[in-house]
Amino acid sequence: MKLTPPIIAGMTPSQELADPENPGLRVRCGASGKKVFFYRYKASSGALRQIKLGEFPPSGTMTLAAARKALAEKKTDREKGIDPQGAKQAVKVSAKAEREKQKVANYTVEKMVDDYLAGHVVPMRKAKGADEVTRFLNSPDLKAIRKRPAVEVTRNEAFNVITKIRARGVPVLAGQIKAELKAAYEFAMNSGVIDMSGNPFAFVLKGLVAAKRERTLTNAELVALLPWMRREYSETVADALLITLYCGVRSGEVCTIEAHEIEDGETGMVWTIPASKSKTKVAFNVMVPSPAAEILRKRLAAHPTGWLFPGRAKGRAIEQKVLGVEVWAHSPTCTHKTHANKSKCPVAEWAPHDLRRTCRTVLSRLGCPMEVAEAILNHTKGGVRGNYDLYKFDAEKRDWLERWADYVDALIGAENVVPLLSKTAASR
Repeated sequence: MKLTPPIIAGMTPSQELADPENPGLRVRCGASGKKVFFYRYKASSGALRQIKLGEFPPSGTMTLAAARKALAEKKTDREKGIDPQGAKQAVKVSAKAEREKQKVANYTVEKMVDDYLAGHVVPMRKAKGADEVTRFLNSPDLKAIRKRPAVEVTRNEAFNVITKIRARGVPVLAGQIKAELKAAYEFAMNSGVIDMSGNPFAFVLKGLVAAKRERTLTNAELVALLPWMRREYSETVADALLITLYCGVRSGEVCTIEAHEIEDGETGMVWTIPASKSKTKVAFNVMVPSPAAEILRKRLAAHPTGWLFPGRAKGRAIEQKVLGVEVWAHSPTCTHKTHANKSKCPVAEWAPHDLRRTCRTVLSRLGCPMEVAEAILNHTKGGVRGNYDLYKFDAEKRDWLERWADYVDALIGAENVVPLLSKTAASR
């Protein structure tokens, strides 16, 4: 039966017709009533294949005459050795490859960092740590590569970015940024967003991270620093640093003291640090020595509830980095114009954590047993002992912290002890 437009228009669903005058041309009526022209042929391998040519009106615009013309073009291609279906697939593959190429070109380092922060850093780390990583991964230090396609960043570019940061005198920051960018690339590659043979930030650079810090303050430095600290630092910072020194605790734990954690017991003040605030995830008691207790009583009088060291943001404690910034701003080596008019500290190259290290070092010098000194610092007991020896050494901790406080006070002299405490504080 000769194929004509009226016959095609009258086809019913599931009906399929061939065009006797044009072998290979067929038309099928689908379930929805659409009439589709297609070319059915045998490939060189002998497999039966077909390729769509177009749709008959009204769902499409291909007339019977147009379908016959399209058929002739496909047969011509076959005579040239071109498989119509293979050519169609090649076009699809090429188009997909182009889309992927464009997608990769649009996937910048900035976008990669955003995905890494949202997909790994924020859900997997504490808010404070996540905020810090977010801050330095969005710093101007990465301006040179921020808008570059992530897959095009070379190891040389990565090396230059990190070494420029290190050249500013901040090797620790350089190491942190290098580590996080390396992790960001690994996150992107593991998630299948980019495909690279190597990570541009997976290079080794000796001296990138500063050597392990071992700074402690000498007796002479304590004598010079402590009276100066009270005069020149803000009262909040000076109080926090002095408690860090006298108690041997971490400065971050000092910053988050709350009024309900402080209690005056029969033998003296006890500050209970809850597990949620402890680095070791174990609650422990700080047997506060007398000079630190006077500072805390003064702050309790000013802040009977909530944070004893409130920050500028309402309802939040002071951030630990505030202490470091204050120390750095007064450092003799600080040349930043913002702090040009600040007085210079008589002790150079020290950080808040050095106060804790100094406490621990002098305790050993005074003869404090290692178990007691380690308990004062709340260091984790290792091995089997950590599971079975649950003694807290509270009495011993108080005894040795009072000895340490007496040692410090004797160093700086009685005339300098009083200015370190509250004007209303009772003498010991």
